[in-house]
Amino acid sequence: MGLETPLALLGLLAVVIPLVVHRMRNRELPHVVLPTFALLSRALSKSQSKRAFTDLLLLFLRIAVIASAVLALATPYVRSHLRFGDGKLANVAIVIDDSLSMSRKAGKSTLVEQARARALEVIASLPEGSEVAIILAGKPARVLAPLSRDRSAAVRALDSGALTAVRVNDLDRALDLALREQHRGLVSPRRLLVLSDFARHAALDPQVLPQDGVSVSFERVGPAPSKPNLFVAEAHASEDPSRPNETSIAVDARVALSGLAERPLEARVEVELNGKIASSANVTFERGAARTVLHVPTPLGKQATQAQVRLVADDALQADNQVSIVLGDADALQLLLVNGDPQPASRGDELYYVTRALSLLPAGQLALRVQTVDALSLEHVDLSASDVILLANVAAPSPPLARRITEFVQAGGGLIVAAGSHVEAAPYNARLGSVLASHIRGSARCDDLRWVIGSRSAALPEGILGLREVRSRERLLIEPNPHMDTLLAFEDGLPALAARNEGEGRSLLLATTLDADYSDLPLRPGFLPLLGAMLRDAAGATAAARSHVTPGESVTLPAPRAGHFVEVRGPDGRKQRFTAGAQAEEAAPRFTGTDALGVFEIFYGDAANPDHAKLRATFIVDPARDESDLTPGAVPALMGGTAASPEPVTIHVPFTPWLWLGVFALVALEGVLRTRKRWAAQ
Repeated sequence: MGLETPLALLGLLAVVIPLVVHRMRNRELPHVVLPTFALLSRALSKSQSKRAFTDLLLLFLRIAVIASAVLALATPYVRSHLRFGDGKLANVAIVIDDSLSMSRKAGKSTLVEQARARALEVIASLPEGSEVAIILAGKPARVLAPLSRDRSAAVRALDSGALTAVRVNDLDRALDLALREQHRGLVSPRRLLVLSDFARHAALDPQVLPQDGVSVSFERVGPAPSKPNLFVAEAHASEDPSRPNETSIAVDARVALSGLAERPLEARVEVELNGKIASSANVTFERGAARTVLHVPTPLGKQATQAQVRLVADDALQADNQVSIVLGDADALQLLLVNGDPQPASRGDELYYVTRALSLLPAGQLALRVQTVDALSLEHVDLSASDVILLANVAAPSPPLARRITEFVQAGGGLIVAAGSHVEAAPYNARLGSVLASHIRGSARCDDLRWVIGSRSAALPEGILGLREVRSRERLLIEPNPHMDTLLAFEDGLPALAARNEGEGRSLLLATTLDADYSDLPLRPGFLPLLGAMLRDAAGATAAARSHVTPGESVTLPAPRAGHFVEVRGPDGRKQRFTAGAQAEEAAPRFTGTDALGVFEIFYGDAANPDHAKLRATFIVDPARDESDLTPGAVPALMGGTAASPEPVTIHVPFTPWLWLGVFALVALEGVLRTRKRWAAQ
């Protein structure tokens, strides 16, 4: 505590003024006329007694008024230590790193919780009227609390729930978002605070750092790791031919910060099935790596079993010690390719271009397990083991096989029929007419017809635009009807790709071949995205099956048909349901709640009977491997120097306004007492 202008205390000498005035007033004796001397003495004594009490109170109030005013002029203050800012209005954006490395524990709490506590401390230190924004730096970076003068809104956003630190670091984008938020503000100066562990993998691009107009502070959260970090780099499951009815799981474990270990590192690898340890093995890390193979029972039929591969070790970060895998068929789309004109090792083979295109299809877009058979072998294949059947220039199936294909589609399977010289209209219409996208009128030559995007093809990707230059020399004549969706069309209006829902399944009919016999489609850049789009459309909810998803990444789901829904169930028990839109061409829904590590299940069901929804696919959210490297990096450098963690700032907080308020209160009280005295005298 101190005084800004201590010389003002000389004004306390003015307190003698009310004393002198009071003394002068005491010498003025009142004139009292009474009949007797005794009564005069009694009245005089009583009058002096009342005046002495009242005047002393007035005297005290007048002295207090002068003393308070003098103290206010001296500007007294108390010292306050601020961990951020200077105590004045500011436009503040706080960036919190919520990437996986921030889930490391330091003391009793995780680094991300310490960052949250620091952000709340900064908000509390800002004066009323300051603008605050909160940005999270886990990929994709997003705004948790938009810039606002309502500081309580930012506090509520931080207190609304736990910050799930599972994502990949995206500090560059987070800083860009923070600066965009600050540009909307009206208060200056602008201050930017970044809270992160600044691990080596989270290096900032110097180009995104503001050059002027913004005061930037970087604060490293938590101390450097004191232990090495072990993590599961990869885990793959495959059937083991040497062990009937067993599945082999190959596990590759790695170690970061191995220099912190005092002795060779050892750990235990476990595989958990249905809450029980099904297999385990001890491993020793050599040159930063350890590998082992574990064996577990193989699921029966199409049954899918979730397995957790866990690394049991006392290390710096526990979140990356476990990954999930799916044993069975639910982790990929089961595609059955039927070759109607097999010519192995030849460009004339019906599936020559298809198989090469599928090998280029990113697993992140569509995870596939492909089985290829010829038309004769199709008679003996178990169709129930597949999700989508693609008939490439295949002759009309026999009546028994046609009935099996019809039942397959009606039960929820996908069927794609591609044109060719073996596709005859009459047999196809007679045997598969109930599940074909439309009836076939035959085939005909055409003169280099171009393709156009159909009116109901919102689900097709932008890469389909590469089909505009396709030239067709021959085509199937698909009969238009109001019950089908025309996804692609020829420039004369006839369908080039038609689709229709049948029962629980979906059927597509392509008017050209998948090789170069009818058109140059396989030679165009749109062939690969078209093939992927056709498979996703035919598979429905099953198309979302993917091996791995990065935390925070969105997953595209198939748009449910009218009266149906798609539901995603996460490993943390949360559910999100998507129902059919008002229009069939509405874009496919996107699931963004991938903020939990583990297996997500996709169910497809009838809205009228939601309890009987069927599991159609799974995808797995695994920890990002880059986040396992906890090696501390350098604090980012700014133009002209390095911005490090700011030291606490000491400011003077004056309480002069409260003193002046006290002066006014004392003056008012003194006036009330003088008024009451005047009324009493009258």
